[in-house]
Amino acid sequence: MAGWRKTGKAASPKAPERISPKHAAILVTRAADKMTAEQQALFDRITIQCPEIVDLRRMALSFRSALEAEKSAQLRQWIHATSSEP
Repeated sequence: MAGWRKTGKAASPKAPERISPKHAAILVTRAADKMTAEQQALFDRITIQCPEIVDLRRMALSFRSALEAEKSAQLRQWIHATSSEP
């Protein structure tokens, strides 16, 4: 992920464009129905370079769902499930 720290055009035309950590975090936590086609394509490119992002996204979106739940039990279930994952 250190390669994402510099933003802007890549030095070589064949090198991928760099993404700031903040921009990547926004893409990881944004709901799929709120992403533009361009954002989705960028997220797909990130997952090629860092496949672990898929698990991070799943966790972030499930956390969002637990926070938005009307019952606090869902947040407790999320905490328990997340703390028991390998």
